[in-house]
Amino acid sequence: MLLPVTYLVIRAFSADAATLAEIVFRVRNVVLLGNTLLLVASVLALTTALAVPLAWLAARSDLPGRRHLALLGAMPLAVPGYVAATAYLASAGDKGLVQALTGVTIPGPSGFWGATAVLALFQYPYLFLTLRAAMLGLDASLEESARSLGEGPWRVFWRVTAPQLRPA
Repeated sequence: MLLPVTYLVIRAFSADAATLAEIVFRVRNVVLLGNTLLLVASVLALTTALAVPLAWLAARSDLPGRRHLALLGAMPLAVPGYVAATAYLASAGDKGLVQALTGVTIPGPSGFWGATAVLALFQYPYLFLTLRAAMLGLDASLEESARSLGEGPWRVFWRVTAPQLRPA
């Protein structure tokens, strides 16, 4: 595992500083770094948008079957990556199963939006499980107190619940 990294370090130390700077600071490398950071931010935003409401429903709501919802939320972790990728390929795109059943086309796994969708769908359970555990450990009386003082549900979430979830 360390062999490629060791090889790169040895080669980097054997090159002169000007050549190394030219290779590292190429315009293409900056563009690729920007694309990577944009992908990370997009996946994080979509993962958060999926995991937070699902964790709240599984931990804080009185929804019937919320234990089953917690199991379904963690289900992508039980599916091997190659099976999940095959299922996504079959369901996405213009001729996918989702479009055939609902008429809605989800992006295929190519391009920026496809990569964002695939990564978010298969990574959100990590955030979901962490947030659900944190929400189960929160004191519900703090939220009830804020509600009794006239705060609305969204304001209670953003001013009381969300700050307590930051460590999670």
